[in-house]
Amino acid sequence: MAVLTRYPVRWGHVMVILRAHAERLGDVAPEVWADASRLAHAAAVAVERALDPARCYVASLGTSDDSLPMTFPHLHLHVIPVADPAARPSDVLTWRNGIVDGAPDEWAALRARLLDVWPR
Repeated sequence: MAVLTRYPVRWGHVMVILRAHAERLGDVAPEVWADASRLAHAAAVAVERALDPARCYVASLGTSDDSLPMTFPHLHLHVIPVADPAARPSDVLTWRNGIVDGAPDEWAALRARLLDVWPR
């Protein structure tokens, strides 16, 4: 499933979450990974259409090692719009800069905008 993350590092940050629990890529069947990758691609296309970022980062994260940034003991993918074309992964894949927050109506408008341009 794809959701607007509860703790976005950029406005429009989407997470793709596998329904079955897995902590490592080796625990995921190739067809499940292919489905998750297609969903992450669709999310990135929608984010590009709706927000026109310089680019989108798509990162697979999830591990039981809680010393790593932006992780949780469940494999998932992040789709993060990046406004600054010079931004490096270490600048984007971090909570060092805090999280983005919005009012309920802003979240609803973002969700509607993404759904409106979601690839069919």
